[in-house]
Amino acid sequence: MPVIAMRFLSTICLLLAIAAAPAMEREMDGPHHHLWTLGSAADLDPSAPSHFETIDRVGAVGEADGSVYRALKPDQFQVLWSMPAFALGPEHGAISQVFYLSVRFKDIAQKPMHFWSWRGGEGFYGKSILGEVGGAGDGAWKEETLVIPRSMLRSGDGRSLRFGVNNITAAIPVASMLLFSTDADLADRDLRITRAHALLRERRAAAVARAKDGMNDLGLPDPGAPGAPTSEDTKRGFSVFFPPVSRQLFANSLPSGSDARCQIRICPGESRSVLVAIRAIADLGRVGVAFSDPTSASGRIALSGAPVRWARYSIQKVGSSWSKDYRESPEHLSRGDPVIAPDRLGIACVTVRVPDGAGPGTYLGTLSITSERGGAAALPVSVEVLPFTLEHPAHATHGLFYYADYAEMSPFDLRDMRDHGIDMLVTGLLPKLSPGPQQTVAMDMTAVRATFAELKQLGFRSPMISSTGSLIDLVRSNARTADGSPEHHRAFSSVLTAIMDAAKAEGFTDTGFFPVDEPHTDPLIASALKACSWIRETPGARSYITANPKAVGVLQPVLDYDAYNLVYLTPEVGAEVKAAGATLMFYTSSVDVNPESNRYRAGFYFAKTGARSMQFFAYSLFEHDHHADFDGEHRDWNIVFPSMDEPTHDPTLEWEAVREGVYDYRYAYTLRAAAERARAEGRGGAADQALQTLESVLAPIDPIGKNAATPEQAIEADVRLKEERPDAAQDDGRRMAADWYESSRQRIADAIVRVQRTAP
Repeated sequence: MPVIAMRFLSTICLLLAIAAAPAMEREMDGPHHHLWTLGSAADLDPSAPSHFETIDRVGAVGEADGSVYRALKPDQFQVLWSMPAFALGPEHGAISQVFYLSVRFKDIAQKPMHFWSWRGGEGFYGKSILGEVGGAGDGAWKEETLVIPRSMLRSGDGRSLRFGVNNITAAIPVASMLLFSTDADLADRDLRITRAHALLRERRAAAVARAKDGMNDLGLPDPGAPGAPTSEDTKRGFSVFFPPVSRQLFANSLPSGSDARCQIRICPGESRSVLVAIRAIADLGRVGVAFSDPTSASGRIALSGAPVRWARYSIQKVGSSWSKDYRESPEHLSRGDPVIAPDRLGIACVTVRVPDGAGPGTYLGTLSITSERGGAAALPVSVEVLPFTLEHPAHATHGLFYYADYAEMSPFDLRDMRDHGIDMLVTGLLPKLSPGPQQTVAMDMTAVRATFAELKQLGFRSPMISSTGSLIDLVRSNARTADGSPEHHRAFSSVLTAIMDAAKAEGFTDTGFFPVDEPHTDPLIASALKACSWIRETPGARSYITANPKAVGVLQPVLDYDAYNLVYLTPEVGAEVKAAGATLMFYTSSVDVNPESNRYRAGFYFAKTGARSMQFFAYSLFEHDHHADFDGEHRDWNIVFPSMDEPTHDPTLEWEAVREGVYDYRYAYTLRAAAERARAEGRGGAADQALQTLESVLAPIDPIGKNAATPEQAIEADVRLKEERPDAAQDDGRRMAADWYESSRQRIADAIVRVQRTAP
């Protein structure tokens, strides 16, 4: 056939394929699935069911090997698209089941593409990393399917689901994308799901294997000599103990002697997580745990319906985010009864929630443990409800760095934070900007106002801190002003004022602005000085910096909130901040492999420092695979994991320990407040006795921040030190004994009851 005729026929075939593509897309819609066949004008049409949002970042229609496609342009910041929403749950557009995304593409790149799904909140402009596609560079057409956990995808408008891809290193042809849910009406659904999970396991194993090369496995610590099992333990095939949630546990951990019974002391309105540790003597198969509702003459505590989560073991970095040491540890708490064998401790976690107004007294219930191949146990549970409620300062106390953009936050994340005692955010509360008239900026405040309203409704408090890191440049470019000009300054201030007005309308009296993170170098300090000066010159605005001594030495005259990294905190620093008329705060890592660190720093240590607030970094920042802690430049910065079961992320042992620390602080605050009231009422003796108890509890705590931290946290505070390798040995001498926390709470609770009894 002549070449011209062949080209003509090829062109006709391509045009026919393009014309047929929209019909193909409609024909493949069905219950809980949607196929987007690329290669038509509809790809770029915002009214089409599926379409690219960043149309300038995709190429023209092409054809190769019988496949019509669109090529993703290489080296783009991100390529975005929308697909129709379906199978949504009743709240906030969350998907109601696990989803999957099958991508058919030609694998021509040597590096994999990174796929993201939108849910709002922390991540990459509201999107969370799903996984990788391609990267073999073998030129073959392939179809790979990504798993989308329930907590990783949400519709913002109830009509569409949004996705993104980056790390595009070649003009990669994409022929189709099939989005479907677990119960989709697809003939090959089960095969696709099986292959998706197999691919995920394969990629995870490969990432771990690559990362282990050149890394040091610390192994498990020596747990000490195990005690002889009782005859009852031997008969049923397991022993049980109840360690505090803040105790660092390993596969070989043993009872400590003080955790033989399930006894819980708790206030009305308080929540506590209870661990049930099961040491198998023989192979038990699947194990189940269930609680009855504890009851007393005062009523009943709903516990039987509380979800039971089991600790999932994974390989985690030990040390700084750039450490070369690792150890297998339990962390992720997820649903589903596990198989428990003698070589690995089984750890179940249940959260006890006592409602406001619950009557004081002891409530009794039962814990039932069943096993597939062993015996069963029915153990007593005691819940003592204390005769007082915990108090809270009028201002925020516990914050979280939450890297959201343009006030697009996940309601599920915010609820989860409040459930764990977080009442303050360091986050992105900026409006979207566009050019305004006469060297001003136009602002879309819709999301900002809605988010402040939601934060207030959930119980967040002042101050809220908004990141303004790029705001000076964004204002300059949108207002079309000269850098540093009066017009530039006025436009910048107008944005801060609009944010503060939105905050005040919802009852947030104080708002801080955070322009530069950890300014250690002279250029960063100079940048912070300019930004903080502009912030301070805006009426009502307050400046916030993640501080270090060098920066504060320059910036203090223009600082309102001095948020020191924990490693720099000392009593002298606190005195200097107070003398300057500023407010002392501190921040620390949330991702320490030892849960006790989170409880210690958020609780009694914070109570001793006199700081107004403390903040944790971070919530859910993943490098790549959610369960491979070293497949990126640094460790994953997360205290939650994607959930396969619900729209809220799964917690971790570290996250539950944060809540314990928050309540430790509130016990200390409640005793101090009760003592102040007693003194004001003329009960000086009772006040003195109460404060003596508090001082006695806090006496063992070293106020020097670097001693409350670890050597590795000094590296986290200054990434220029990331090549340093401190001794990986855990210094248990810097932490309190596991039972110290409970005994300290009990002493404080008893003191609260005593001082209240002396009231007229």
